[in-house]
Amino acid sequence: MKNKVLLKIGTELARIILGGTFVFSGYVKSVDPYGTAYKIDDYLDAFHLSRLAFLDMTISFVLCGFELMLGIMLLLGIFSKWTTRLMLITMCFMTPLTLYLAIANPVSSCGCFGDALVITNWETFYKNVVLLALAIFLIFYYHSITPLFKPKKQVIALGWTVLYGVLFLFYNLYADPLLDFRPYKQGGNLPALMTVDPDKQPVTELTFIYEKDGKQQRFPEDNYPWQDSTWTFVKVDSKIIKEGELPPITDFAIDEIVFNTADSDIEDQYDITEDIFQDEKYTFLVIAPFLSEINETVHKKLQTLTAYTKHYGYHLILLTASDKQEILNAHQLYGDGMQFAYTDEKVLKTIVRNNPGLLVLKKGTIVAKWNQMTFPEFSTAAQSISQIVAQHSTSIGNATKVFFSLLVLVVPLALLRWIGK
Repeated sequence: MKNKVLLKIGTELARIILGGTFVFSGYVKSVDPYGTAYKIDDYLDAFHLSRLAFLDMTISFVLCGFELMLGIMLLLGIFSKWTTRLMLITMCFMTPLTLYLAIANPVSSCGCFGDALVITNWETFYKNVVLLALAIFLIFYYHSITPLFKPKKQVIALGWTVLYGVLFLFYNLYADPLLDFRPYKQGGNLPALMTVDPDKQPVTELTFIYEKDGKQQRFPEDNYPWQDSTWTFVKVDSKIIKEGELPPITDFAIDEIVFNTADSDIEDQYDITEDIFQDEKYTFLVIAPFLSEINETVHKKLQTLTAYTKHYGYHLILLTASDKQEILNAHQLYGDGMQFAYTDEKVLKTIVRNNPGLLVLKKGTIVAKWNQMTFPEFSTAAQSISQIVAQHSTSIGNATKVFFSLLVLVVPLALLRWIGK
């Protein structure tokens, strides 16, 4: 009798830990399907499968929805035989994969918890070893799992779980992520986010390798024969002496584009990042990685925004990673009221998932942030930017967002559980 009780307790604990981990992983990736797709692109690049990049969003949807659904099913205890088998198959695939990632390190982090919790590849592997052990345990004792629904209701519970996952993914796809784990949040100061205490920075040792008379020799970075023509440079080795902290933002830069007098070609570009950070006025940054993807409705909004910023004397800069011809076309469309600048494509996709989005900065601090769905209407007759920000900003906290998003899932399941018992 005692052994049965212990077995029951162990089974329920394994179910909760394994199911809860899958739900957390699926949820935090589902709030940002674009971010998951970008991580999948990193994997495809690492495994030389970039030709499959067109499938990144499809894979993102399937992966996020599958994890979330499987975790919920295990927590509900429904279809336990097949749920535990799918869990085991998943972990048998993921555990060797993460071992390879830990050894070869083709990507810096696995992305298993999205941007919500970034862990190393080795930490991911150790985590998966534990989950694999739990999955193996449940394969043998799944019959001890107590389902929350009778057999006839389990199909309905599964159907609602799948529908919830699909709707949740589509919401986060077309709106900005429900939870923003990225550093470009409203209220964030970009200069501060781009720096870290010098005492906390990582310390790296560089060793220069040169060759002479067919023999290679290693030199420290403060004493290498760079001026001696008898030595031939081979390579530089780097070794981390002390692990340290990196700033949340490492690669943000704004390179303003200079057009020729006829506006028919790009003449030059130069970095204006620090100028923007020091500017006392409001600066509007339109985030548009790909200008070709902007639809006609948004084009009209941007033209109105151009007139608005020109009227109030605000700076307006469109940040893009598009090619030259697309930039020249857009410059003709918006006129001199909008400046253009190059910014790294990955950075732009990190700032705002939709194309385009809008940031409003003042001395480097993000005072407002909108995606394509929430883009306010601007006109010369509109209020000042501070009034617009007050009207369109939300004060709903992350905990409240999570609570209500889960409430949408739980309430129908609770009604199903208790109605018609």
